[in-house]
Amino acid sequence: MTNRSLSDIAREIRQDWKIVDFRAEPNLAAIENMNSINESYAVCEDHDNLPMTEGRLIVTLFLELSRSWQGATASRIKTELYFMTIRSLSEIAP
Repeated sequence: MTNRSLSDIAREIRQDWKIVDFRAEPNLAAIENMNSINESYAVCEDHDNLPMTEGRLIVTLFLELSRSWQGATASRIKTELYFMTIRSLSEIAP
């Protein structure tokens, strides 16, 4: 199974989730600017003064904060993101 880029997934989320929950918005905005879950990204506007956040954590937080997004597309994409995080963890396991 080929992984789509996170930015492609974010684009589909934006198309389906018409009113994004304000709590999930910063993480979705970060995902829009990432290709891989293995990248890091500064979630806040002040990129120069904040440490980078692992893509895995950004995706995990998005999954937690996107519970109000429901439906077939939401379920499919959340499953895709969940398995993407699991695969990324298995790549770093000893």
